Amino acid sequence: MTNRLRQILDAFEEAAGPMSLDALARKLEIEPALLESMISYWVHRGRIREIVDDAACAACGAGQTCPFIARLPRCYVLVDEQKH
Repeated sequence: MTNRLRQILDAFEEAAGPMSLDALARKLEIEPALLESMISYWVHRGRIREIVDDAACAACGAGQTCPFIARLPRCYVLVDEQKH
């Protein structure tokens, strides 16, 4: 498992930007649910962060529950350690 965790971090280090959960799961041939739990390890360690879509519907005030807002896939990005 440790090797697999390192493989995930390596994929983020090689990426030019954010990666979606589904795209990374396909690339690494890992089930998305399992990959999500492995990514959460790196999120907890502060090496990867989730990109949160804060889109809200201003027209009806329903916020995140608005049925007309397109939901983007879950994406993650490597934390820039130089900024810390």
